[in-house]
Amino acid sequence: MKNEGYTKCNKGMSAFLRANIVKKELNDNKINSIDELTNIMNTNYKNINPRFHPYRNKKYSQKKNRNSNSNFNVNTTGQIVFNVTDMELNYYADINSSQKVKYINRLPNDYAPKIRISIKETEKNIKNSKKIFTKKYLNEVEQKYQCKTKKNINNKFKRKTIRKFH
Repeated sequence: MKNEGYTKCNKGMSAFLRANIVKKELNDNKINSIDELTNIMNTNYKNINPRFHPYRNKKYSQKKNRNSNSNFNVNTTGQIVFNVTDMELNYYADINSSQKVKYINRLPNDYAPKIRISIKETEKNIKNSKKIFTKKYLNEVEQKYQCKTKKNINNKFKRKTIRKFH
């Protein structure tokens, strides 16, 4: 399908939106622990294409984009959060998309590590969906990155057709 989904877009829109989602969530929520941060990053946003979410779920993306090319269905297999203050590296493995992760400590028994490592499991939170940005903001981002969605392509065609007949 040539004109399905996002057909043309300057590179960077996906990274830009994912970064701004996390920034907005951090500004809107008081975070007391790394686990709370991970729960926010796993949120499902119902007004944004699933491929722009910080935590992407392949099954959900495919369901939302049934008629589109499946080449862009990306899946989050894990998240890494490094707490610089407490020198702690946290790895959150997705229970649906990654194999069991095992940490093998090969440091000498008498060595005290400078960085603590913890491995936990997580998954996409689809039940608690919410809107994060306004339509106006999302349209501005699409314009900034010169994205053409199916809706925009159809509107352009309609405008050209209307002008021809008036």
